[in-house]
Amino acid sequence: MDTNSPVRLFLLEHLRRMLLASLGLALFAVGTYLQLKAAIGYAPWQALHEGLAQHLSMSYGNASILVSIAVVVADLLLREPIGIGTILDSLLAGWITDLCLWLDPIPDQEGWVVPVLLLVAGLFVMAYGQYVYMTAALSCGPRDALAVALCRRFPRFSMGGITAVMLAVVLLAGWLLGGPIGFGTLIHLVVTGPIIDLVFRLVRFDPRSVEHEGLAQTIRGFTQARLAHSLD
Repeated sequence: MDTNSPVRLFLLEHLRRMLLASLGLALFAVGTYLQLKAAIGYAPWQALHEGLAQHLSMSYGNASILVSIAVVVADLLLREPIGIGTILDSLLAGWITDLCLWLDPIPDQEGWVVPVLLLVAGLFVMAYGQYVYMTAALSCGPRDALAVALCRRFPRFSMGGITAVMLAVVLLAGWLLGGPIGFGTLIHLVVTGPIIDLVFRLVRFDPRSVEHEGLAQTIRGFTQARLAHSLD
């Protein structure tokens, strides 16, 4: 294939962006692992999944899938694109978290000081991972896409502020459904938003400024590249 062919250039550029998104999602998964090793309480979304599972007499995994489907529907209604990044998020974040748990380099902790530090460190790593994978502009995971969509519609609120409000609503729903709420759950609620804002401010990143590419755009771009190649 010609090194300057439109198809080759298109594929190389998208491969670069996919690798960037994958790196960000790997960082996000490492942050999730640190959060899980803290073991001082469910995160708000996890509390919602558990409460929904108990309320509807279904497994935690099925409840998680049900919530994810509902969030994707909300994303589509808010016209936030679903693309390659969304697919990578649904696959890599879970797989890499599982890998971290299998390797398990951090021993279980006692007390509360070190677990709290692990939780906060995990949230910082997750926020930086969000920044990295969002810059690939290949679309976000369902929950991040919802936060970005709300940021666009409420420009006076930061990403962290929107996330904090979302977590409060999710936590309330989880609590009403009987989900477990602990000390760590409240830490999540209080510090997640400010940590996201701090990290994004440090790297000078505004998620509203990114025009994400949906699957339809990706397919159309590849088709146009092939057409341009055939005309050369």
